[in-house]
Formats: sequence, structure tokens, C-alpha cells
Amino acid sequence: MSCDVCLPPCPNQASFEKRGDAQAGGYHVSQGQGFEGTTYVIPRDRCMECVGHCEEPPCISACPIEECCVSNPVYAESKEILSDRARHLHPHTGIGRRWRGMG
Repeated sequence: MSCDVCLPPCPNQASFEKRGDAQAGGYHVSQGQGFEGTTYVIPRDRCMECVGHCEEPPCISACPIEECCVSNPVYAESKEILSDRARHLHPHTGIGRRWRGMG
């Protein structure tokens, strides 16, 4: 199912419909992800799993298919790493328990 419902709610614009779109933007896509244009891809350098933004990432909340939007266990990252990435991606946003002005 390619319904695009996960694309708009992402605060990092981290969801891409096609592997080539992500790569054209200069983002690393893990080996095996998004081939044949059947799977959306989320480059890990753009995703911070919305740590400090909300309890559940909006891509997961919005998705009508259970277990569709899942983390890659090969690249499991701690909340500290994800929080550091969030601060890097959003340097002018107060990142704490909840982002100010969002959610």
C-alpha cells in the first residue's frame, strides 16, 4: 500500500516514496531498502524517531497498516543519539520533553 499518509506529518521530511528520491537528496539509504519502488524509505540520518517531540512518531500514528513503519534493528540507536540528531536537525528548536510550538 502506498497511501502517502506518512509523508506530511514528518517534522524532518524524512520519508521518501522512492529510494532514488532520498539518494538524490544526498541521504544514505540502507542496503536492501526501497528497491523496486514498492517501499517507502526513511534515511537514518534524517530520522530521529521524533524523540522529544511526541510519544509515538507521527509516521507510525498516521499509518493505517500495523507494523508497516518499523525501525531497522541493524541500526538501533539510543535515545541520546536520536536526541543529538534532533538537536542537529533543529538547532533553533527547544528540544526537551516536548518541542515548543509543535505537537
